[in-house]
Amino acid sequence: MQRLTQKFLIYLTLAAAPLYLIKLTFFSLPTNLFECLLLLNVAAWIWHERKEKFKSLWKPLPWQIILSLGLILGGTLCSIMTNDARIIGFGILKSWFVLPLIFTYILANTLENNTELEKGFLSIYFSIELIAFISLLYKLYGVLTYDGRLSGFYISPNYLALYLAPGSLLGFYFLLKSFEKKSSTFVKILASLSLMIILLTLFYTYSYAAWIAVFLSATLTALFYLQKKKFFLLSLGLTVLFSFAALSQLNSQKFSSLIHFSQRSSLSSRIMIWKATEKMLLQNPILGIGPGNFQVKYLSLQAYFPPYLEWAVPQPHNVFLAFWLQSGLIGLVGFLLLLSFIFYQLLKKNQLKKISPELLLFSFFLYIILHGLVDTPFWKNDLSFLFWVYLGFFLVLSRNAQKIK
Repeated sequence: MQRLTQKFLIYLTLAAAPLYLIKLTFFSLPTNLFECLLLLNVAAWIWHERKEKFKSLWKPLPWQIILSLGLILGGTLCSIMTNDARIIGFGILKSWFVLPLIFTYILANTLENNTELEKGFLSIYFSIELIAFISLLYKLYGVLTYDGRLSGFYISPNYLALYLAPGSLLGFYFLLKSFEKKSSTFVKILASLSLMIILLTLFYTYSYAAWIAVFLSATLTALFYLQKKKFFLLSLGLTVLFSFAALSQLNSQKFSSLIHFSQRSSLSSRIMIWKATEKMLLQNPILGIGPGNFQVKYLSLQAYFPPYLEWAVPQPHNVFLAFWLQSGLIGLVGFLLLLSFIFYQLLKKNQLKKISPELLLFSFFLYIILHGLVDTPFWKNDLSFLFWVYLGFFLVLSRNAQKIK
């Protein structure tokens, strides 16, 4: 019974990532509702494991994972200690690394098979589906940004897109799985409608980077799964869908600015941000500037790049530059080693030849790389949590594979 309660709590937590937006304070210490839920998982796990004398605590992790995480955490800690804003830095270390990683470890030691893994996927999908539906209500009532983009209750359309985009990959996974398993017509219709809701909401964010990343991730992942004829049909369908989205933007100001490389285009802004980031890295190439420091450092460089196109820039719009700046060169190396090990393990499995959890994980981490070239799909509460959770799913699959051997 306690084990079932622990698993239910894990599924509930997977669905509750957006609760980080509800801020709380305990004894003058800032936190949020989602962190409280993470701590509840830790307490429940300790309560259960004490009877087993914490045997699962000593389940070995691959040494490559331990090394990668050690470099990421060590690099981040060094960057915090050698820079300003240490309180903010330690808060980020707690919220985006330590607590999610502890939860990930608990998840990896609690979920036992692919059936339970599927429930974890469904929990995340339910959360993203609910956010998409609520955001569509914002669209229905005309609650949009000044430039007509949908952000829901997030502070920007890009933040909403960053949370929705992985959900679209989950939607494709469940839809294809419903056809592969020859599910009932009702299940296929439900899977199709749920995916359409997420894609429609993602469309109204007008986040071109998210559109392209999802399109490329889905298409490239299909290469590993589908036969040539089926791949052609699916890629054709995805291309048509993407083309309709692109054609709808031909007369939009954002698309026009992008095509004509206007000074106010999102690409021009990113290039300027990357130039400022380059200057920060030249000044702090080894230890970086510390997490939570980018906005201050960025504004301090405005004299070098007149006129500044963007003022509120919390991240450098590139996940690799973000790791380098905020966890130092050591943290960046750890992040690259982690991704390399995950892809190496996934690509050598024959499971990529069918609709499987491995295929979904491959599409997710590929999406992180593609979208991460022009944005930062990690350095935020819910996004970092999702990244570490997918690492936990990967560990579950790895352990299951070891048991089979």
